[in-house]
Amino acid sequence: MAVIREQLKFDSEVGSSFVHGSKLALFDSENFALAGKTNIHLIQAKIGSYKKAVDHDAMEECKDSIEKEMSETTSLKKLPITSPERVTIWSLNSNSQSQKAHQHNAEIQSLSYVTDSNEGGRLGSVDALGKVNISFLEKTSSPSTETSSPFHIKNTFSVLPKNFTQTGWSGLTFFGQESNQFSVARFYEKKLSIFDEQTETRTISTLYQPTCQQISLLSSSNFPLLFTCEYNLVCVYDIRAPVARVSSTLASSSWLHCMDIQKGEEVGVSGRERFVKVFDVRKWAVSGTWLNCLKFSATSFHFSSEKDNICYVSGIDSEFLGGNWFSRPNTPKNMNSGFRGESKWIGLEKLKGKDFFVGVNESKQLHIFSEGSLLWLPGSAAVQSEKKRKRRSESGKDQKPTIDQ
Repeated sequence: MAVIREQLKFDSEVGSSFVHGSKLALFDSENFALAGKTNIHLIQAKIGSYKKAVDHDAMEECKDSIEKEMSETTSLKKLPITSPERVTIWSLNSNSQSQKAHQHNAEIQSLSYVTDSNEGGRLGSVDALGKVNISFLEKTSSPSTETSSPFHIKNTFSVLPKNFTQTGWSGLTFFGQESNQFSVARFYEKKLSIFDEQTETRTISTLYQPTCQQISLLSSSNFPLLFTCEYNLVCVYDIRAPVARVSSTLASSSWLHCMDIQKGEEVGVSGRERFVKVFDVRKWAVSGTWLNCLKFSATSFHFSSEKDNICYVSGIDSEFLGGNWFSRPNTPKNMNSGFRGESKWIGLEKLKGKDFFVGVNESKQLHIFSEGSLLWLPGSAAVQSEKKRKRRSESGKDQKPTIDQ
Protein backbone atom coordinates (compact mmCIF):
# COMPACT_ATOMS: atom_id res chain seq x y z
CA MET A 1 0.00 0.00 0.00
CA ALA A 2 2.65 2.49 -1.05
CA VAL A 3 1.01 4.00 -4.13
CA ILE A 4 -2.60 5.15 -4.47
CA ARG A 5 -3.74 5.25 -8.09
CA GLU A 6 -6.91 6.44 -9.80
CA GLN A 7 -8.00 6.96 -13.41
CA LEU A 8 -9.07 10.58 -13.82
CA LYS A 9 -11.98 11.59 -16.05
CA PHE A 10 -11.97 15.10 -17.47
CA ASP A 11 -14.31 16.93 -19.82
CA SER A 12 -11.29 18.50 -21.53
CA GLU A 13 -7.71 17.59 -22.35
CA VAL A 14 -5.06 17.59 -19.65
CA GLY A 15 -2.44 19.17 -21.90
CA SER A 16 0.87 18.04 -23.30
CA SER A 17 3.86 17.18 -21.14
CA PHE A 18 6.85 19.51 -21.11
CA VAL A 19 10.25 19.66 -19.47
CA HIS A 20 10.07 22.95 -17.58
CA GLY A 21 7.69 23.57 -14.71
CA SER A 22 4.80 21.50 -13.45
CA LYS A 23 1.07 21.44 -14.04
CA LEU A 24 0.33 20.41 -10.45
CA ALA A 25 -0.08 22.50 -7.30
CA LEU A 26 -0.68 20.82 -3.92
CA PHE A 27 -2.90 22.48 -1.32
CA ASP A 28 -2.73 19.69 1.28
CA SER A 29 -2.65 15.89 1.36
CA GLU A 30 -6.13 15.59 -0.18
CA ASN A 31 -6.67 18.71 -2.32
CA PHE A 32 -4.66 19.91 -5.30
CA ALA A 33 -4.97 21.66 -8.66
CA LEU A 34 -4.15 20.32 -12.12
CA ALA A 35 -3.74 22.48 -15.21
CA GLY A 36 -5.44 21.44 -18.43
CA LYS A 37 -4.96 23.07 -21.80
CA THR A 38 -6.56 26.39 -20.85
CA ASN A 39 -8.48 25.64 -17.64
CA ILE A 40 -7.67 24.41 -14.13
CA HIS A 41 -9.17 21.39 -12.35
CA LEU A 42 -9.54 21.19 -8.58
CA ILE A 43 -9.16 17.58 -7.39
CA GLN A 44 -9.99 16.06 -4.02
CA ALA A 45 -8.74 12.52 -3.34
CA LYS A 46 -10.11 11.05 -0.11
CA ILE A 47 -7.69 8.48 1.32
CA GLY A 48 -9.06 8.29 4.87
CA SER A 49 -9.16 4.50 5.10
CA TYR A 50 -5.53 4.27 3.97
CA LYS A 51 -4.44 6.73 6.64
CA LYS A 52 -6.20 4.76 9.38
CA ALA A 53 -4.69 1.49 8.22
CA VAL A 54 -1.13 2.76 8.37
CA ASP A 55 0.77 3.26 11.58
CA HIS A 56 4.47 3.13 12.39
CA ASP A 57 4.59 -0.61 13.06
CA ALA A 58 2.58 -1.39 9.93
CA MET A 59 4.93 0.65 7.76
CA GLU A 60 7.97 -1.11 9.21
CA GLU A 61 6.39 -4.49 8.43
CA CYS A 62 5.61 -3.26 4.91
CA LYS A 63 9.22 -2.17 4.39
CA ASP A 64 10.56 -5.49 5.71
CA SER A 65 8.27 -7.51 3.46
CA ILE A 66 9.25 -5.49 0.38
CA GLU A 67 12.95 -5.89 1.17
CA LYS A 68 12.44 -9.63 1.58
CA GLU A 69 10.66 -9.89 -1.76
CA MET A 70 13.41 -7.90 -3.47
CA SER A 71 16.15 -10.09 -2.03
CA GLU A 72 14.52 -13.21 -3.49
CA THR A 73 14.50 -12.04 -7.10
CA THR A 74 16.70 -10.01 -9.43
CA SER A 75 13.80 -8.40 -11.30
CA LEU A 76 12.46 -4.96 -10.38
CA LYS A 77 9.50 -5.21 -8.04
CA LYS A 78 6.80 -2.56 -8.39
CA LEU A 79 5.48 -0.96 -5.24
CA PRO A 80 2.08 -2.26 -4.04
CA ILE A 81 -0.86 -0.19 -5.30
CA THR A 82 -4.29 0.58 -3.85
CA SER A 83 -7.15 2.95 -4.74
CA PRO A 84 -8.52 5.97 -2.86
CA GLU A 85 -11.98 6.03 -1.33
CA ARG A 86 -13.28 8.76 -3.62
CA VAL A 87 -11.91 11.21 -6.18
CA THR A 88 -13.92 14.34 -7.04
CA ILE A 89 -13.03 16.81 -9.80
CA TRP A 90 -14.24 20.37 -10.32
CA SER A 91 -13.33 22.86 -13.00
CA LEU A 92 -12.15 26.20 -11.67
CA ASN A 93 -13.63 27.90 -14.73
CA SER A 94 -17.08 26.42 -14.09
CA ASN A 95 -17.49 28.77 -11.13
CA SER A 96 -19.51 31.79 -12.27
CA GLN A 97 -17.41 34.25 -10.31
CA SER A 98 -14.19 33.06 -11.99
CA GLN A 99 -15.51 32.34 -15.47
CA LYS A 100 -14.12 35.56 -16.94
CA ALA A 101 -11.26 36.26 -14.55
CA HIS A 102 -9.35 32.96 -14.30
CA GLN A 103 -9.43 32.17 -18.01
CA HIS A 104 -6.48 31.48 -20.32
CA ASN A 105 -6.42 31.67 -24.10
CA ALA A 106 -3.16 29.72 -24.47
CA GLU A 107 -1.85 26.52 -22.90
CA ILE A 108 -1.08 26.86 -19.19
CA GLN A 109 2.64 26.42 -18.56
CA SER A 110 2.91 26.22 -14.77
CA LEU A 111 0.98 26.48 -11.50
CA SER A 112 2.01 27.78 -8.10
CA TYR A 113 0.24 27.81 -4.73
CA VAL A 114 1.04 29.43 -1.40
CA THR A 115 -0.92 29.02 1.83
CA ASP A 116 -2.14 32.12 3.63
CA SER A 117 -2.38 32.61 7.39
CA ASN A 118 -6.09 31.76 7.34
CA GLU A 119 -7.59 28.58 5.85
CA GLY A 120 -6.95 29.34 2.22
CA GLY A 121 -4.27 30.47 -0.17
CA ARG A 122 -3.32 31.98 -3.51
CA LEU A 123 -3.32 29.95 -6.70
CA GLY A 124 -1.34 31.40 -9.59
CA SER A 125 -1.10 30.26 -13.21
CA VAL A 126 0.74 31.54 -16.27
CA ASP A 127 0.25 30.55 -19.90
CA ALA A 128 2.38 30.49 -23.05
CA LEU A 129 1.37 34.06 -23.92
CA GLY A 130 2.67 35.32 -20.57
CA LYS A 131 -0.73 36.08 -19.03
CA VAL A 132 -0.85 35.62 -15.24
CA ASN A 133 -3.98 34.80 -13.22
CA ILE A 134 -4.00 34.93 -9.41
CA SER A 135 -7.02 33.57 -7.49
CA PHE A 136 -7.53 33.94 -3.74
CA LEU A 137 -9.05 30.67 -2.51
CA GLU A 138 -10.86 30.17 0.79
CA LYS A 139 -11.66 26.82 2.34
CA THR A 140 -15.39 26.25 2.82
CA SER A 141 -16.27 25.42 6.41
CA SER A 142 -19.20 23.14 5.58
CA PRO A 143 -19.69 22.06 1.92
CA SER A 144 -23.36 21.65 1.01
CA THR A 145 -22.86 18.18 -0.48
CA GLU A 146 -20.09 15.60 -0.72
CA THR A 147 -19.49 16.65 -4.31
CA SER A 148 -19.26 20.36 -3.49
CA SER A 149 -15.91 22.03 -3.98
CA PRO A 150 -13.93 22.42 -0.71
CA PHE A 151 -12.65 25.82 -1.90
CA HIS A 152 -14.39 28.92 -3.18
CA ILE A 153 -12.83 31.96 -4.85
CA LYS A 154 -12.84 35.25 -2.97
CA ASN A 155 -11.10 37.35 -5.60
CA THR A 156 -9.19 36.99 -8.87
CA PHE A 157 -7.01 39.36 -10.88
CA SER A 158 -5.02 39.05 -14.11
CA VAL A 159 -1.76 40.57 -15.30
CA LEU A 160 -1.03 40.91 -19.02
CA PRO A 161 2.57 40.91 -20.27
CA LYS A 162 4.26 44.06 -21.59
CA ASN A 163 6.21 44.03 -24.85
CA PHE A 164 5.41 40.37 -25.50
CA THR A 165 7.62 38.86 -28.24
CA GLN A 166 7.25 35.07 -28.54
CA THR A 167 5.09 32.29 -27.10
CA GLY A 168 6.92 29.81 -24.90
CA TRP A 169 7.47 28.56 -21.39
CA SER A 170 6.75 30.84 -18.44
CA GLY A 171 7.06 30.10 -14.73
CA LEU A 172 5.51 31.69 -11.63
CA THR A 173 6.53 31.58 -7.98
CA PHE A 174 5.35 33.48 -4.88
CA PHE A 175 7.69 35.21 -2.43
CA GLY A 176 5.95 33.72 0.61
CA GLN A 177 2.84 33.75 2.76
CA GLU A 178 3.20 37.28 4.13
CA SER A 179 4.25 38.92 0.85
CA ASN A 180 2.11 40.03 -2.08
CA GLN A 181 5.07 39.78 -4.43
CA PHE A 182 5.59 37.10 -7.05
CA SER A 183 8.05 36.49 -9.87
CA VAL A 184 7.35 35.51 -13.48
CA ALA A 185 10.15 33.99 -15.57
CA ARG A 186 9.90 33.94 -19.37
CA PHE A 187 12.07 31.56 -21.34
CA TYR A 188 12.46 33.16 -24.77
CA GLU A 189 12.49 36.74 -23.50
CA LYS A 190 15.29 35.95 -20.97
CA LYS A 191 13.52 38.04 -18.37
CA LEU A 192 12.35 37.96 -14.74
CA SER A 193 9.39 40.22 -13.91
CA ILE A 194 8.75 41.08 -10.25
CA PHE A 195 5.15 42.01 -9.36
CA ASP A 196 3.55 43.45 -6.24
CA GLU A 197 -0.03 42.28 -6.80
CA GLN A 198 -0.93 43.80 -10.19
CA THR A 199 1.97 46.26 -10.39
CA GLU A 200 5.23 45.32 -12.09
CA THR A 201 7.93 46.74 -9.81
CA ARG A 202 11.07 45.49 -11.54
CA THR A 203 12.34 43.72 -14.64
CA ILE A 204 15.59 41.73 -14.53
CA SER A 205 17.42 40.47 -17.61
CA THR A 206 18.88 36.98 -17.23
CA LEU A 207 22.14 35.66 -18.70
CA TYR A 208 20.45 32.76 -20.50
CA GLN A 209 16.93 31.39 -20.91
CA PRO A 210 15.48 30.59 -17.45
CA THR A 211 14.06 27.08 -17.00
CA CYS A 212 12.98 27.14 -13.32
CA GLN A 213 12.96 29.45 -10.32
CA GLN A 214 12.51 29.24 -6.55
CA ILE A 215 12.33 31.63 -3.62
CA SER A 216 14.30 30.84 -0.47
CA LEU A 217 15.24 32.61 2.76
CA LEU A 218 18.91 31.91 3.44
CA SER A 219 20.22 31.49 6.97
CA SER A 220 22.46 34.55 6.46
CA SER A 221 19.75 36.80 4.98
CA ASN A 222 16.57 38.36 6.33
CA PHE A 223 15.02 38.78 2.88
CA PRO A 224 14.13 35.97 0.46
CA LEU A 225 16.41 35.57 -2.55
CA LEU A 226 15.39 34.40 -6.01
CA PHE A 227 17.20 31.32 -7.37
CA THR A 228 17.01 30.44 -11.07
CA CYS A 229 18.38 27.84 -13.46
CA GLU A 230 19.56 29.45 -16.69
CA TYR A 231 20.85 26.94 -19.26
CA ASN A 232 23.70 25.33 -17.24
CA LEU A 233 24.00 28.03 -14.56
CA VAL A 234 22.53 28.46 -11.08
CA CYS A 235 21.94 32.17 -10.48
CA VAL A 236 20.92 34.07 -7.34
CA TYR A 237 19.10 37.42 -7.41
CA ASP A 238 18.40 40.00 -4.70
CA ILE A 239 15.57 42.20 -6.01
CA ARG A 240 16.39 44.97 -3.51
CA ALA A 241 19.95 45.51 -4.74
CA PRO A 242 20.78 47.94 -7.59
CA VAL A 243 22.57 45.06 -9.33
CA ALA A 244 20.15 42.22 -8.76
CA ARG A 245 22.39 39.30 -9.72
CA VAL A 246 24.33 38.21 -6.63
CA SER A 247 26.14 35.20 -8.08
CA SER A 248 26.13 32.66 -10.90
CA THR A 249 27.63 29.17 -10.69
CA LEU A 250 28.35 26.66 -13.44
CA ALA A 251 26.52 23.43 -12.50
CA SER A 252 26.43 21.38 -15.70
CA SER A 253 27.52 21.25 -19.33
CA SER A 254 23.92 21.12 -20.59
CA TRP A 255 20.40 22.30 -19.69
CA LEU A 256 19.20 22.31 -16.08
CA HIS A 257 15.47 21.62 -15.72
CA CYS A 258 14.67 21.43 -11.99
CA MET A 259 15.82 22.75 -8.64
CA ASP A 260 15.10 22.50 -4.91
CA ILE A 261 16.48 24.28 -1.84
CA GLN A 262 17.00 22.60 1.54
CA LYS A 263 16.93 24.62 4.78
CA GLY A 264 18.20 27.70 2.95
CA GLU A 265 21.72 26.27 2.87
CA GLU A 266 21.86 23.68 0.07
CA VAL A 267 20.68 23.95 -3.52
CA GLY A 268 20.16 20.82 -5.62
CA VAL A 269 19.78 20.79 -9.40
CA SER A 270 19.27 18.21 -12.14
CA GLY A 271 18.54 18.18 -15.85
CA ARG A 272 19.52 16.77 -19.20
CA GLU A 273 22.75 15.13 -18.01
CA ARG A 274 20.79 12.85 -15.61
CA PHE A 275 22.72 13.62 -12.45
CA VAL A 276 21.92 15.35 -9.17
CA LYS A 277 24.37 17.98 -7.95
CA VAL A 278 24.02 19.69 -4.56
CA PHE A 279 25.79 22.95 -3.66
CA ASP A 280 26.45 24.55 -0.27
CA VAL A 281 25.34 28.14 -0.90
CA ARG A 282 27.42 29.49 1.99
CA LYS A 283 30.64 28.80 0.06
CA TRP A 284 29.27 27.53 -3.31
CA ALA A 285 31.12 24.23 -3.02
CA VAL A 286 29.74 20.91 -4.22
CA SER A 287 28.32 18.98 -1.25
CA GLY A 288 27.43 15.79 -3.12
CA THR A 289 26.44 14.24 -6.43
CA TRP A 290 24.34 11.34 -7.65
CA LEU A 291 25.45 10.28 -11.13
CA ASN A 292 23.28 8.52 -13.74
CA CYS A 293 20.24 8.58 -11.49
CA LEU A 294 17.76 8.29 -14.38
CA LYS A 295 17.55 6.84 -17.88
CA PHE A 296 16.38 10.11 -19.47
CA SER A 297 16.46 13.82 -18.61
CA ALA A 298 15.26 14.83 -15.14
CA THR A 299 12.13 16.97 -14.92
CA SER A 300 11.54 17.24 -11.16
CA PHE A 301 13.83 17.22 -8.13
CA HIS A 302 12.95 17.41 -4.43
CA PHE A 303 14.87 17.10 -1.17
CA SER A 304 13.42 14.78 1.45
CA SER A 305 11.75 16.39 4.46
CA GLU A 306 12.57 13.37 6.64
CA LYS A 307 16.25 12.70 5.86
CA ASP A 308 18.73 15.39 4.85
CA ASN A 309 20.82 13.15 2.58
CA ILE A 310 17.86 11.75 0.58
CA CYS A 311 16.37 13.28 -2.56
CA TYR A 312 13.66 12.34 -5.07
CA VAL A 313 13.95 12.73 -8.83
CA SER A 314 11.70 11.93 -11.80
CA GLY A 315 12.44 11.77 -15.51
CA ILE A 316 10.86 12.90 -18.74
CA ASP A 317 9.52 9.34 -19.13
CA SER A 318 7.65 7.47 -16.36
CA GLU A 319 10.50 6.99 -13.87
CA PHE A 320 10.40 8.21 -10.26
CA LEU A 321 12.81 7.18 -7.51
CA GLY A 322 14.70 8.36 -4.44
CA GLY A 323 18.32 8.03 -3.47
CA ASN A 324 21.24 9.28 -1.41
CA TRP A 325 22.96 12.34 -2.87
CA PHE A 326 25.51 12.50 -0.04
CA SER A 327 27.30 9.24 -0.88
CA ARG A 328 30.83 8.89 0.40
CA PRO A 329 33.46 7.04 -1.71
CA ASN A 330 33.15 3.74 0.19
CA THR A 331 29.36 3.63 0.41
CA PRO A 332 27.41 1.40 -2.03
CA LYS A 333 25.82 2.95 -5.11
CA ASN A 334 22.13 3.83 -5.28
CA MET A 335 20.25 0.76 -6.55
CA ASN A 336 16.74 1.55 -5.42
CA SER A 337 13.31 0.08 -5.99
CA GLY A 338 11.71 3.26 -7.40
CA PHE A 339 8.51 3.41 -9.45
CA ARG A 340 7.66 3.32 -13.14
CA GLY A 341 4.25 4.41 -14.36
CA GLU A 342 2.22 3.76 -17.48
CA SER A 343 3.23 6.87 -19.48
CA LYS A 344 5.13 10.16 -19.29
CA TRP A 345 4.71 12.43 -16.30
CA ILE A 346 2.77 15.66 -16.86
CA GLY A 347 3.42 16.90 -13.34
CA LEU A 348 4.86 15.51 -10.12
CA GLU A 349 4.93 17.63 -6.96
CA LYS A 350 5.86 17.21 -3.28
CA LEU A 351 3.84 18.44 -0.31
CA LYS A 352 5.79 20.99 1.72
CA GLY A 353 7.29 19.56 4.91
CA LYS A 354 6.36 15.95 4.16
CA ASP A 355 7.52 13.14 1.83
CA PHE A 356 4.12 13.04 0.18
CA PHE A 357 3.97 13.19 -3.63
CA VAL A 358 1.22 13.52 -6.22
CA GLY A 359 1.81 12.80 -9.91
CA VAL A 360 -0.30 12.82 -13.07
CA ASN A 361 0.79 11.27 -16.36
CA GLU A 362 -0.34 11.49 -19.98
CA SER A 363 -2.72 8.53 -19.50
CA LYS A 364 -4.68 10.68 -16.98
CA GLN A 365 -3.54 8.39 -14.18
CA LEU A 366 -3.38 10.03 -10.76
CA HIS A 367 -0.64 8.63 -8.48
CA ILE A 368 -0.38 9.49 -4.79
CA PHE A 369 2.84 8.43 -3.01
CA SER A 370 1.88 8.78 0.63
CA GLU A 371 5.08 7.14 1.92
CA GLY A 372 8.03 8.49 -0.06
CA SER A 373 10.61 6.53 1.94
CA LEU A 374 9.57 3.36 0.11
CA LEU A 375 11.03 4.84 -3.08
CA TRP A 376 14.58 4.74 -1.79
CA LEU A 377 14.52 1.24 -0.31
CA PRO A 378 17.44 -0.84 -1.61
CA GLY A 379 16.64 -2.63 -4.86
CA SER A 380 17.27 -6.31 -5.49
CA ALA A 381 20.76 -5.70 -6.94
CA ALA A 382 21.83 -3.73 -3.87
CA VAL A 383 20.40 -6.36 -1.51
CA GLN A 384 22.22 -9.18 -3.32
CA SER A 385 25.48 -7.18 -3.35
CA GLU A 386 25.23 -6.52 0.38
CA LYS A 387 24.57 -10.23 1.07
CA LYS A 388 27.65 -11.24 -0.94
CA ARG A 389 29.76 -8.70 0.91
CA LYS A 390 28.60 -10.03 4.27
CA ARG A 391 29.29 -13.65 3.27
CA ARG A 392 32.79 -12.76 2.10
CA SER A 393 33.41 -10.82 5.29
CA GLU A 394 32.29 -13.74 7.46
CA SER A 395 34.50 -16.19 5.54
CA GLY A 396 37.53 -13.91 6.00
CA LYS A 397 38.08 -13.17 2.30
CA ASP A 398 37.79 -9.43 2.84
CA GLN A 399 40.57 -9.43 5.44
CA LYS A 400 43.86 -7.89 4.31
CA PRO A 401 46.85 -10.28 4.28
CA THR A 402 49.42 -9.71 7.02
CA ILE A 403 53.24 -9.72 6.63
CA ASP A 404 53.51 -13.28 7.96
CA GLN A 405 51.14 -14.51 5.27
